[in-house]
Parts: sequence; structure tokens; C-alpha cells
Amino acid sequence: MIRSTGYHGFIPKADAIAKRIKDRLEVTQKDLITLLDSTYVIVALSLDGWTSQNDISIFVVNGTWLNSNFKVYRACFDFC
Repeated sequence: MIRSTGYHGFIPKADAIAKRIKDRLEVTQKDLITLLDSTYVIVALSLDGWTSQNDISIFVVNGTWLNSNFKVYRACFDFC
């Protein structure tokens, strides 16, 4: 379908894209753990859940916290 639009560049396979996303997720999770270790005292959690139009259930856990200088941090802790 993409080629029918006239695009002739490299299109990675789905497995390659999935691997890149998983690798990036691991790095991002390690970075978040490091940030939390160095900045938080208390984390406020917010939960959200919904079902998409194509009947996929989604649940999200978000966190918000302050460091000692009152800088606000926000992160998605889980998305399933």
C-alpha cells in the first residue's frame, strides 16, 4: 500500500520495528528508575482505563512528583 503512493525508500519489517521499540523501552525504563531514585520523596499516582473503538482494553498508570526544588516531574509508569 505504501509503495502504491510512490514511496520507494526502505520499509523495515514489523519484527525490526518491534525490536527497536522494545530496546528503546528498556532504556527509557532504566532512565526513569534513575530519575526516580534521585528526585522523588512521594509520588502521586493516577489511573486511567478505557476501551478503544476496536474493543481493545487499555489501562495506564501515570505518576507525578516534585523534587526538593519543587520541579514537577511526570511519567507514564505502565501502559497495558
